[in-house]
Amino acid sequence: MIPTYRANKIRLIIFSLIFIFASANAFVHNYKTGTGASNMPLKHRTASTVKPRYSSLRLIDSIPAPPGEMRMGLTEEGDYLWIFTNTTESYSVFYKIKKNDGLIIRQFNFPDTTPRYNIGLTMINGYLYTSEFYPIPGNIHILDTLGNFVRTFNTGYDTRGLAWDGTYLWATEADSQSILKMDTIGNVIATYKNDGSIQWFMDITYDDNDSTIWANDDAFALDINEISVDSSPFLIIQYFDHPSPQSDIPEGITYCDESDGGYLYTNGVYSQFIWKIKVHDGGISEKNGAYHHKCRFGPVLSTIFTDQIFISYKIVEQQSVRLNIYETNGTEVCAIVDGIVNPGEYKVVWNGKDDNNRRLPAGIYFIRFESAEYKSTIKVIKMK
Repeated sequence: MIPTYRANKIRLIIFSLIFIFASANAFVHNYKTGTGASNMPLKHRTASTVKPRYSSLRLIDSIPAPPGEMRMGLTEEGDYLWIFTNTTESYSVFYKIKKNDGLIIRQFNFPDTTPRYNIGLTMINGYLYTSEFYPIPGNIHILDTLGNFVRTFNTGYDTRGLAWDGTYLWATEADSQSILKMDTIGNVIATYKNDGSIQWFMDITYDDNDSTIWANDDAFALDINEISVDSSPFLIIQYFDHPSPQSDIPEGITYCDESDGGYLYTNGVYSQFIWKIKVHDGGISEKNGAYHHKCRFGPVLSTIFTDQIFISYKIVEQQSVRLNIYETNGTEVCAIVDGIVNPGEYKVVWNGKDDNNRRLPAGIYFIRFESAEYKSTIKVIKMK
């Protein structure tokens, strides 16, 4: 068996060869819509007993990616995206860019300039978590958004893609291509095994609309997979071709709830673009008014109001609850509940003001309920 560090070096050499091959097409903006990313058969689809659904790509837009040799992980922060680049025998460079046009707002080098290669990226409570795959597999580095080093922990696995669901850190590992559910210091809570459907995980992201994971797969066909982790082995629900050129490698991916639906943003290692793909129609959540065995959010007596609106929810066990008001651009304007709540039925009132007691203008707002077990959103209209 090839030692892990040697396997990573071999992988890096392969990346470099692909880069040389792909450089001639580096500036091609290729909206690939075929049924596969190569002429090779979809061998990794035959092992599963449940056939996933091949879906049409709903490519909405693209924005310029920042400069660099290899573009890697991707995560969101409101109206912005974070992405970083790797450079051969160098350190990672992190960029904060605007979602709508790719304008670079901030950039910084990884604090330790020792040559290293990172791969996954997610944001947890305002901090950036990134996974290292060389030279020390399993390292998770935590940085603040100014580029200051916070801490490092090692998962004990060759972890790659990273995602955050509001409670748990999710990661993929390279040895068996499984998905790990962890706490924020790397303790593994559950392992969701691969049934052979995924050959090589790249970055992942958590879809809190469907409670699923979206993952880029860099093997045979370059594609994006929606994965259910309700059981082990995990189950692929649907997949579609990654929009990058066929000579590229799918890399960063992040899910974003926006005012008119749910979107994936994704990039390739060598592509000059970040693509925006629509995966859910409707508002921030398609589970409005839905029920969960431990929580209930709503109903709201009327979704149209002038001075105040009554909001109800129920929980059956003590847990952390957040109930916030958002503008259509995703900006939080009022925190109604934020803390540990005892079991019971509750009815709260929002008076149409922000956290500074200023009356908000008429328009559309979103009431967002979040607990450890359940998340949902209701759209309301404030009249004058």
